[in-house]
Amino acid sequence: MSHKYPLIMKSKAWGRVVKFDGLTSGVVLDTGYSSLYDLEQYVRCWLPHTDDTIWEPYTTPTHPLLNSDSSHYRMTGGVEAIELMEAMFTREELMAWAKLTAMKYRLRIGDKDSPEKEIKKIKTYEAYYKYLEELK
Repeated sequence: MSHKYPLIMKSKAWGRVVKFDGLTSGVVLDTGYSSLYDLEQYVRCWLPHTDDTIWEPYTTPTHPLLNSDSSHYRMTGGVEAIELMEAMFTREELMAWAKLTAMKYRLRIGDKDSPEKEIKKIKTYEAYYKYLEELK
């Protein structure tokens, strides 16, 4: 079977995402390792991406805050506010912001917008939190 490279796969056991450029060679996209030694040990134990007991196809999660409804957040140059925030803050800081923002909408539900509209906002910020979690 012929494969088109690069091929992005996710380890079922470790959850690591790897961009393969050949049957057994590639680059770990999300290291999550405390040292280069740990990363080298992981790289040495790679098995062919064709082993479906170890690897599954990986698709990039959809960004929940970037959509056609969010165009009013677009700034000069076509960059959205969230894109600038993502460049300025760590993933952990953004996760805290998403969690706090969802809580803010929960605490004031029905005081500003309709409960349905605020529930949608809560779900959006909770989805953003999960999106950031998946990017580990």
